[in-house]
Amino acid sequence: MCTENGEIIWGIIEKTVGASQGGLVRVIFREKGPEGACALFSGLQKVVNYWLFPNGFSSGIGDTIGDAKTMAFITQTIASHKAEVAAIRERATIDEHKAAPGMTIRESFESQVERQLNLAHDTS
Repeated sequence: MCTENGEIIWGIIEKTVGASQGGLVRVIFREKGPEGACALFSGLQKVVNYWLFPNGFSSGIGDTIGDAKTMAFITQTIASHKAEVAAIRERATIDEHKAAPGMTIRESFESQVERQLNLAHDTS
């Protein structure tokens, strides 16, 4: 993208516009200061609003509910990780749980349980 005196000469503003060191937002802030960056965001918001007006969409609670296949996958994933947590707890109860290097048995137990819960969250 090429701009000159605040006007886009050629190019397209895309999602990486502010994600890099030489991104548009940083360049404008450096060259035009906070007022210039504020004007950029105001202008971009107007463009987005004008686009959303005729092309808008809505989402309701029904859009957030998964279909039967998705719900079955989530339920199965959570159940398998709960079973793994139960197995970890059982090993700790009968003193078969081993401490991980650099951790106490309690820290190791908590780490393994937390890992399973995070995996359940991330994969479901």
